[in-house]
Amino acid sequence: MVITPAALMERARSEQGRKAVRFVAVSAINVPLGQAILWFCVNVLDWPGTVSNLIAVTVTTIPAYLLTRYWVWGKKDKNRFTTEVLPFWIMALVGLILSTLAVAWVETFTDWKLAVNIASLTAFGVIWIAKFLILDRVMFGRHHYLARKASTAAGVDSATEVA
Repeated sequence: MVITPAALMERARSEQGRKAVRFVAVSAINVPLGQAILWFCVNVLDWPGTVSNLIAVTVTTIPAYLLTRYWVWGKKDKNRFTTEVLPFWIMALVGLILSTLAVAWVETFTDWKLAVNIASLTAFGVIWIAKFLILDRVMFGRHHYLARKASTAAGVDSATEVA
C-alpha cells in the first residue's frame, strides 16, 4: 500500500481524520506542558523524578480531558462520571504508573536529569495510540458523530443534542 500526499490530505479532511488531527493537537499542547512541569520540578525545585512525574501528570490530565471531550469529540452534553470521567482518569492513572515506573527505573541508572523526561515521554508514547482507540471506540466514538450527522441533517442544532 503506497501512501501519497494526496491520500493523506484526503484522509485528514475526513471526519475521522479531522478528529485524529485534533487529538494530535491536544497532545501537541499537553505533552510540552507536562514535560515543562516535569523539567521544572526536577531541575529547578530539585524534586525526585517520581514526585515530579506525579505532579506533571496530575496537572495536565485536567486540560487533556476537557480538550479531548469538548474539542476532539465535540461532546456538549453533561459529563458522565462512569462512562467518561472515570475511564479517562483510569487511563491517566495507567499512564502515570507506567511513566513513574520508567522514571524510577531511569533514576536508578543515571543522574542525567533529562533522562527523566525521556523516560516519561517514552512511557506515554507507548500508550498514546491505545488511548486514542479507547476514547474513539468506547467513550466518545462513532455513535456521537452518527447522532450529530443525523441531527444536522434533520436541522437540529448539534449543541442541544444528547449523545
